[in-house]
Amino acid sequence: MQDVTDLPFMRVLARRGAPDWFVTEYFRVHPDSRLNGYILRSITENETGRPIFAQMIGRDIPSLVRTAAELAKHPIAGIDLNLGCPAPIVCRKDAGGGLLRDPEMVNRILGTLRDAIPGRFTVKTRIGYGDASEFPRLLEIFSSHDIDGLTIHGRTVGERYQTPVHPDCVA
Repeated sequence: MQDVTDLPFMRVLARRGAPDWFVTEYFRVHPDSRLNGYILRSITENETGRPIFAQMIGRDIPSLVRTAAELAKHPIAGIDLNLGCPAPIVCRKDAGGGLLRDPEMVNRILGTLRDAIPGRFTVKTRIGYGDASEFPRLLEIFSSHDIDGLTIHGRTVGERYQTPVHPDCVA
């Protein structure tokens, strides 16, 4: 979660009983982006003893590939692509959950990233942008790309956090 799951948060959790792995806040990726130093500290100064996945968010394929290569130079367990953020400012840029409006773009991004990422590649997603009926098509796309892990937020982007999850989709 942006502005929450930073290095101090990880350290607090590790003292109380760390999870099996951590995921960074997302690195915003676009043509002019560079690795955010504050988020990068979650990787380079991580003394929790737990693996950490670097999370990216964006839609520009060359920039995503470049950023994945830069992140792979650091001690990460893998790279995660955020397709679940429902923040309006993110969705207006067709990133995060906003990408779910364009399944073919999701397909192109996943195919390119799977080929470009040498290690583990995971995806965080919602079940669709506007309706749960979008989920079967998204699952087809995810299953066609040898994704190492899929984290499913059981609501659509439009439902944000206000409705019950769709148990039939996350089962």
